[in-house]
Amino acid sequence: MKKLVMFLAALVIVLALAGFFLLQWGKKENQQDPKLTFTEISAVKGNELKDSVFVNIVCATAGNPKMVAAINECISEKLGGTYTGSYLDAQAMADHYAAQRQKGQADDRKEFEDQPEDLQYYNAIKSQVLYETDKLVTIQFTEEGYSGGAHGWFTVEGVTLRKPDGRKLVTEDILLSPSRYAPDEDWAKVMNDDLKKCLDVEGKSDDELMDVLQLMNPEMGIPFPETEPYFTKDGLFFPYQQYEICSYAQGMPSFTIPYDKLGKYLNTTGKNLIK
Repeated sequence: MKKLVMFLAALVIVLALAGFFLLQWGKKENQQDPKLTFTEISAVKGNELKDSVFVNIVCATAGNPKMVAAINECISEKLGGTYTGSYLDAQAMADHYAAQRQKGQADDRKEFEDQPEDLQYYNAIKSQVLYETDKLVTIQFTEEGYSGGAHGWFTVEGVTLRKPDGRKLVTEDILLSPSRYAPDEDWAKVMNDDLKKCLDVEGKSDDELMDVLQLMNPEMGIPFPETEPYFTKDGLFFPYQQYEICSYAQGMPSFTIPYDKLGKYLNTTGKNLIK
């Protein structure tokens, strides 16, 4: 009888422990990934009166570990892809790229010996969280600089990453028929109308738009930007860089395919991102 009582007591304890662990496991399974947290990190190198470098970037500092690592690795790639330290040490990463850019400026100055000694070089790069949902996050990068010549330069790029695995999304990943040109007349109309606004020919014909562009093969139409598109609050954004399809004076045109028009162009991966 005593053995039976001991056996039943042990069985109750085992069942209680099993129930506790199952409850905790269920809670863990139902928990959503922790919200991504971003921190702004800065690094400055050089002499403000001669060679200046400014790195001002946002890095993921908390959240799904895969996503944190993917975002910071992507930021590193955009900055040059030469950082070999921990992606969790954002300050070390910023310091590394600031020093690398400072060295690049010094090398440029040596190469162009005919430039005035007091000519001020500078480089500034910034990243920010442009758009975030429960399914994706877009990081935008802007960079500007001057190293001699008539004027400086400026770029705008972005990258969209899928939660929670951190997959970097490019054109081939999300569009049904990725191409360098508009897939149909509806897309072409949105693209052309946006470009007309950017290039100050709004209300003009498509032929007049083509007249102000500087294309290598105008007979083929207007190509997509070399820079990958990225998701914004208004839709899928396509930015052209300086000189890409027009003169420096005409700026950096862009176009956006709004979400209410985007659906028919997306594959399943793309559609799942905007549901």
